[in-house]
Amino acid sequence: LPCTPQSLGHLGPVAATLADAEGLSAHALSVRMRLDGGDSD
Repeated sequence: LPCTPQSLGHLGPVAATLADAEGLSAHALSVRMRLDGGDSD
């Protein structure tokens, strides 16, 4: 799913929380890394 930096800023924290709640820790970590300026691909 493509995501602009602006939309990631809005949706990222919620997506990471949801991923954690569903036991998808790698997905949550991926979102958090992108929020912290990591890889955007």
